[in-house]
Order: sequence, then C-alpha cells, then structure tokens
Amino acid sequence: NGSSAETVKPKEEVQAEEFDVSKVKDEPQAYEENTDEQQNLEEPVTQMEVTENGVKTEDVPPQDLNSIVKEEVPEPNEKSDSIRLRVNEFFSRNGGQFKKFVSIFALEPHERPSAILMDDFIVVKIFNFLGTKDIMRCKSVCKTWLRFSKDKSLSRFVDLSGLKINALMMNMTSNLKPESLNLDWSNIGKQQLTWLLPKITATKRLSLVGLEFASQVSALANPQCPYLVVLDLSFVSNLSDAAVNKLLMRTAEKKSNLSGLRQLYLCNTEISDISLRYISQQLQLLTRLSIAGCAKISDAGLAQIGDPDLYLSQSLVSLTLDGCQGVTDSGLVHISRCTMLSRIECKDTGITQNAINLYLQIRTDLCNKDFVIYQKTT
Repeated sequence: NGSSAETVKPKEEVQAEEFDVSKVKDEPQAYEENTDEQQNLEEPVTQMEVTENGVKTEDVPPQDLNSIVKEEVPEPNEKSDSIRLRVNEFFSRNGGQFKKFVSIFALEPHERPSAILMDDFIVVKIFNFLGTKDIMRCKSVCKTWLRFSKDKSLSRFVDLSGLKINALMMNMTSNLKPESLNLDWSNIGKQQLTWLLPKITATKRLSLVGLEFASQVSALANPQCPYLVVLDLSFVSNLSDAAVNKLLMRTAEKKSNLSGLRQLYLCNTEISDISLRYISQQLQLLTRLSIAGCAKISDAGLAQIGDPDLYLSQSLVSLTLDGCQGVTDSGLVHISRCTMLSRIECKDTGITQNAINLYLQIRTDLCNKDFVIYQKTT
C-alpha cells in the first residue's frame, strides 16, 4: 500500500567534526591485523627477505643482520688507508729527497713526535723560521738542540732588533759570522759595534734602523768595517750631510768600505741635497736608493742623481721619493737622464700626473700606476 508505506530517508554523511571517537566500538578485526604485523616483526628474517643482499642461508636471527650490513658499508679506516697509499706512492717516487720523512712515517703515531724532535734535518728546518732570540732559548733545552743550533744555515741571518745587547749576544754573533745582521732599535753602543764589525767580515747586509749616529752608527767609519752590499740607516737620528760624508769619505790609503754598496736606505733622516752629491760621487755600484720622507730633499738633489758625469746616472735602477714634498716636476726631468732607472716611487710629492705622462712619452718601456713608475711586463 503506497499510502501506508513509510518513506525511507537517505543516510546523512558523518562530518569529520561530528565524529566522536568514544562512541566507536572496538574493531577486533583491525586489532588482529595489528597483532599479526607485530608478530611478523618478531619473527626471524627469512631467506626471501635478504635475497637482495645476496644472502642464501636459512632463517637468520635479527642480531646477525648487523654483521651483514657492516660487510656492505665501507669501514671508516678506508680513508686513512687511501691517504697512506698516496703517501707511500709519493715517497716511492721521491724517496731520495725525503729519506727522513719515510723513516718517521713508518713509525707508530705515538712514536713520531719524539722522533721528529730529535731529528737534525727537521729541527733545523723549524729553527730557520725562528728569530735569533728564540734560537738562543732553544740552545738551552738539551745538548742535541745545542748541536742543531750550530748549523751553518742558521748563521746566515741574525736578528737582534729591539733587544738589549749583552756580551753573550755579541760573542754568539761574532762566532756565527752572519751574512745578514739586524740591529734595528737596539741599544748597541759605538764601542760594542766597533768591536763586532771587524769580526763579521762575511756580513753583507746590515740594518741599523732607529739608532743614533754619533753614539752608535758612527762606528761604520771604522776602516775595518766589512764590505757591505746592503745598508739600512732609516730613522737614524742626527744623520746629517756631514755624517754621510764621514761614512763615504775616502782615506789616503783606500776607499771607504761602503763604496761597494748596491742598496742604500736613508728614509726619514735629516740628509739634504748635499748628501745626494756625496752618494753620486762615491757609490759607483749603487742600484737602489730610498730617500722617502726626507723633507730637505729638493729638485737640486735629483739634479745630482741625473748628472751624466756622476755614477748614479749610469747605475741607479730604483729610486724611492715618497713623501719628499720638495720634489716637483722639474726633479722628474732631471732623473730622466738616468739610463738604467726603471722604477720610481713618487707618492705624496710635488710631481704631477701630467709630468709623469710626459716622462712616459720619453720612456716608452715604462708605465705608471698610483704614482709608481715601473717596468712594463712583456
């Protein structure tokens, strides 16, 4: 009967917001599935599960799975082994030059430090990077290091700059007979320097930066002074034209021992144009001259350098004029007569860029950058 039949309403979809978890009954089927998965995890690994790793044994317990993975993962020592192979290959090709390193590298790691500290070849190489003061301290460590400190390679350069010179330092310097001696800003006196200079005849480079002329540097006028090649008298106080003449003046018997200088540094001293005259007359082998910061230098002094009848016009290669305010464009014209001059540093001077451009038109082999004129690279 259609009239009495009840109309069936469609089921309404349950919204996610209206879903109440507390009203849901337990689902034994889902629980059973979860327990089955948990049992599968506890079961031993079968042959089919490890066939991808190439294992074809019977059931494998879970604890043996780690050993299988370790066989596939590279061990952490492989990197060190590759480095060792490379080092051995290097030593096999250059074993003759690095025999000491080969023997030390063959030792155990804990044995290498003591072997290095007692190896003369390695320790002397390290000593070459130390200053003289530090080497003197190393001498007192042990008899072995005392013997190492007497190596000839350590006697080439002695640096006593800024130190209070004592008798021990004087005796050490005289025994080493260094090729280069640095006494910058030290307290060495004229009497000490007069005693030392005749004993270091092999010295070719001497630096006396920051000393005083009358009480210290004047010892260079001693006829027994070594024949120097490089002399640095920068910041020497009371270094006047008369002092320069005293150092370079010829005696009745022979020339000054400084006549063979090839490099002379007189930065920030009191010299004037007259000193440049003395230098141009006496130093016929001079190739590098630095007079930066000398306020009394003017164009007249550069005219002495460029005089074709004097030595510097034919020998000078490098000239530093930085900070010489008295030098102008005319001075650049004077030194243009120096045939060998290939580097001029003229920052903070009266020389203009226009004068430099005109100079470069004459010397086409040179170029300029930031008021430094230098040789073009081929």
